[in-house]
Amino acid sequence: MMSFPNRVALFIVATFLIAAPMTAMEAHEKLDVNAPTIVDLLLVDFQKRNTKINTVMVTDIAWVASSKAAGYVVVARGFRHEQHSFEGNWEDELFGIYAVDQRLSKILQKIDMFPTKRWHDFNVSISSVHWNSVVITGQGSTYGDQLFEKKYDLSKVPWPGIKAPNKPGKPKP
Repeated sequence: MMSFPNRVALFIVATFLIAAPMTAMEAHEKLDVNAPTIVDLLLVDFQKRNTKINTVMVTDIAWVASSKAAGYVVVARGFRHEQHSFEGNWEDELFGIYAVDQRLSKILQKIDMFPTKRWHDFNVSISSVHWNSVVITGQGSTYGDQLFEKKYDLSKVPWPGIKAPNKPGKPKP
C-alpha cells in the first residue's frame, strides 16, 4: 500500500493530468475563491452529528477509479479543538469515511462516521482500495491497541460518469 505522502503526490499529479489543458490565466478566471473547500463541507457534515465539532482534518485519501468513473475516498477527523482532555463524550472526536468527486469539491456520499476509540490518540487510515471497495484500519497511536479493520462497499456510490441502471421493464428515455 502506498504511503500517505506518496498518495498525496500522486493525487497532485493525477489532478494535473486529468484537468483540461488551459493557461494559468484561464485557470485563474475559472477559480471560485468563494466556493467552500472540501474541509468546509466535511465540517458541516460532522456538525450534523455533533455541533461542538469545530476542527476537521483530512487524515488519508485514496484515488478510486473504474473504466467509467473516478473519485476519492477520504478519511477525515473532526474534533473540538479547544478540548485537550476527555470530558466524557466520545462523540467530541469523530472519524468519517467519505466518497468525494475528482475535484475534491463535493461530497458524493458519507460512507461511515464513528467516534474515536482512544481520546486524541487514535489513527484511522486506508489500508487498501479497489474500484468497488475500501478497507479502513484504525488503532491507538501510543500503544497500538484498539485495532480494528472494516471493509466498505463502494459499488453504490454515485460516482460521476456512472448512470444508475434502468428499472426492469422500463425502456430507456
